[in-house]
Amino acid sequence: MKKAIYLVTMLFTTNYFYAQSGQAEYIIKMNALSYPNAGKYEERIEKMKEYANNQKFELIFNKSQSSFKYIESLNSDPNFSETENKIARAAFTASSDFYYDNLRNIEISQGRDKVLIEKKNAKVAWIISTDSKMIGDYLCYKATYQEPYVSRRSGQKNYTNVVAWFAPMLPYGYGPVQFYGLPGLILELQYKNTTYFATNIKVSNASRTIYSPKGKTVSKEEYDKKLREQMGM
Repeated sequence: MKKAIYLVTMLFTTNYFYAQSGQAEYIIKMNALSYPNAGKYEERIEKMKEYANNQKFELIFNKSQSSFKYIESLNSDPNFSETENKIARAAFTASSDFYYDNLRNIEISQGRDKVLIEKKNAKVAWIISTDSKMIGDYLCYKATYQEPYVSRRSGQKNYTNVVAWFAPMLPYGYGPVQFYGLPGLILELQYKNTTYFATNIKVSNASRTIYSPKGKTVSKEEYDKKLREQMGM
């Protein structure tokens, strides 16, 4: 399958081979069946989903770096609450901004607490299938990944299924939130109860500087340790 993807890339990326940088916006769609047994919290969750569905994110990239950030927007709705919007980000979309540097092999994330968390880029064990579909003008292939996590309740190791559709025609290994490493830009990502859809995709032959977040960083291990201590774990 990897050989097939390589051939597709060679056939369709002629106009993109010399492109130095690019950008894409991502809109959000929540799973309509998410949290069906919310009980007394159903109304609050539906409101959070409404906020999430109106959020947008921007991915900018060059050949070796990328930055994924929430797009701040002016909202004329008198009932709009930035606090509720931030909660919706934390619950359903991306509570952190992400910066990747392939040359230094690092990822830096910055959440609501403004702490800069640095970790080494890990190889994502994507499984690329022969499933394909068109997303806009781009032929995309399906890739899946089982993201491991430890349950806070049971302490047991579990997995979250991640589904990505990437475009070999756009030979950049970036995507929304913390996902990367495919032989093409991720144009659609299904993660937990949220789907990210790429729009307004642009590539340019001009170089583009992507700035690393400024400030002191802490390691992911150190940050997680402090978080566990604060939670009494």
